[in-house]
Amino acid sequence: MTIIALGTLAAAADAQLEVQVREQKDTYLVYEPIPLVVSIRNYSGRTIQLEDTGEHSWLGFIVAGQAGDYIPGVGKLETQEPVLIPPDETVSRTVDILPLYDLREEGAYRVQATVDFNGAQSISPILNLNIVNGRELWSQTAGLPPSGKGEDEYRTYSLVARSTSVPPDLLHVCVRDEAHQLVYGLVSLGDFLTLVPPRAEIDKEGILHVLYQTGPRSYGYVEIDPYARVLDKAVYSDFVSRPHLVSQAGVVSIQGGELIYPKSEYVMTNNEDAPPPPQPKPKHKKWWWPFGSS
Repeated sequence: MTIIALGTLAAAADAQLEVQVREQKDTYLVYEPIPLVVSIRNYSGRTIQLEDTGEHSWLGFIVAGQAGDYIPGVGKLETQEPVLIPPDETVSRTVDILPLYDLREEGAYRVQATVDFNGAQSISPILNLNIVNGRELWSQTAGLPPSGKGEDEYRTYSLVARSTSVPPDLLHVCVRDEAHQLVYGLVSLGDFLTLVPPRAEIDKEGILHVLYQTGPRSYGYVEIDPYARVLDKAVYSDFVSRPHLVSQAGVVSIQGGELIYPKSEYVMTNNEDAPPPPQPKPKHKKWWWPFGSS
């Protein structure tokens, strides 16, 4: 099935609403979240309420490949409570379309947002976006501790780099269950210097630890669990010694370096928190001789 005259659909839609969709960037990695901002302006002269009807959501999307073929939906959009738009005002909603459509392959795509109201549909202009494959730097599969489900569980962690037009490159962590063909997420770690390869270790709990250089004297550290959730973050410097990952008996830690963030808080002692009152000043002796002491 192909898309025919997508642009003409918007002209036939209800003129009470104007729908626009925009993106944070035009290129995404495979499995990276794709948050789109949908803006809806009310030209009707009265307050409009947008709400779901039964199983049908008032907000939707039309997603197509470069050849014009529709991309099938794989999830349901939950709009939750109704949206009120006063006259001549605009409301915006941010929606990650990755869980909603089968966008797991490299390629160019076209996206339009649709808003259903009062039996008519308003459609946004076409938005173009690209999905590309990253450069895999490291990958390892590890077993997880027994969960009581009676089935062994495994996770494959990968460090994926994305080149940018201006250095530094961007580093990501991909977490997936290859046995069940599940991808739990692609976590962005931010900038990193490619001259020093990032170091990764998996501890006995199945948690990934990554140490990577972010600047000439700074290093980023992150812990990510088997469900692609960030558990901890830190920043180190190498002014005195260089930080490095150490794994001993399944326990991973950072040795060396100087912790910059988060700063450890100093805990005041009881005497510092409630110091004793100051001693009274000694009284000055008064001399009877008017010109002071001899």
